[in-house]
Amino acid sequence: MFGYSCEPSYTACPSWQGQLWARPTNFAGNEKCFCGASAEPDRCLLDIVFAGEDEAGIAVDPADPSDLSRRLTDLGPSQAVIKLGHRGALALINGETLQQDAVPITPVDSVGAGDAFVAGYLAEYIKGSSSAERLALAAKTGAFACLAYGDWEGLPRRRELDLLSATETVIR
Repeated sequence: MFGYSCEPSYTACPSWQGQLWARPTNFAGNEKCFCGASAEPDRCLLDIVFAGEDEAGIAVDPADPSDLSRRLTDLGPSQAVIKLGHRGALALINGETLQQDAVPITPVDSVGAGDAFVAGYLAEYIKGSSSAERLALAAKTGAFACLAYGDWEGLPRRRELDLLSATETVIR
């Protein structure tokens, strides 16, 4: 048996690609687009929301990262993580605001960094790690993704995570 159990989830959060849409992308007054068409009034179906500043601004109108995370959690999720690229991330998790610095690197390609960030966060979430540990791993996996060309080629294995701060470049 596996050591982890999760309730099944039937809700998906779309990856908003506003520049591809022919219609306006202002969702103000239409929160069901954000929370799901079958959402009960004032009850969002999402637990965790990840967004860049621009993506969050589409859902709740542009603001600073702290306000964005608050506005997103006001819709119902208990966790809102605002990805800030080379500036790190800001999260509002169960009412607590956390700031995560980016891992200093020299990027070659940032494609896939946001997805890698989310993967790192969720890997630690499933493991039961603290909010700070989840954000720290998210920052590492996002940084790793920037060190290789392509959207998934730079994703690390757990045994490789310490390489970003290592002085030796050989994996044994």
